[in-house]
Amino acid sequence: MSATDDARKHPARSSYRWTTLAFAALAGAALGVIVAVAGAPSHVAMFEVRMPWDGAAPLAAEWPSTPREGESATLGNGEGGLVLTVRAPRAPRAHALAVQLRTRREGGVAALAGAGADVRSRWVARLTPEPLPAMTPAAECAAWLTAAARRDRDLARELPAPWSALPARTRVTPPVAVLERLQEVELAAAAADPAALRAALVAAARASDDWFAAGVPS
Repeated sequence: MSATDDARKHPARSSYRWTTLAFAALAGAALGVIVAVAGAPSHVAMFEVRMPWDGAAPLAAEWPSTPREGESATLGNGEGGLVLTVRAPRAPRAHALAVQLRTRREGGVAALAGAGADVRSRWVARLTPEPLPAMTPAAECAAWLTAAARRDRDLARELPAPWSALPARTRVTPPVAVLERLQEVELAAAAADPAALRAALVAAARASDDWFAAGVPS
């Protein structure tokens, strides 16, 4: 039996496959979707969506639901940077997952910025107009380091999902930019230089904020 004869006997099936492929091609235009040809068993992931991505791969907390059989999201390198590949047995599901993962990641970044703003507003509210007492350089450095430690503690308490979903005592390696700023903090503290320490702490805080804003640390 030829392929033409088979198509004549099963017009609905052929029409459905072409409709599925057409839908996938149109739906993926905004996200850079690459869809494989349908025809494999339902439990085999044959459709995938590839889109630019920032930060680490999605955590379990960023998935809209528990991944079904054949569904996955893997991070890789593309020509322009990181690329997230979302796979599912059917094109509409792959596209929907990609949209949901992107939305939840972007929403998490906005929530992170909001949490930081809330913490800063509380700090400002506690400030008093009285001048600071005179301190030795070493004492002033100790005060700056204490303030930085409290900042990190308060921010950690306010972290929204998916950052707050990281397991306790998760080992995270900061990027080189953050490590370099932290080394500057250490050198300034060792030299008991309050001005240099203050500048180094501000630079380290900005580098850390940029690191978190790029996605869940990995």
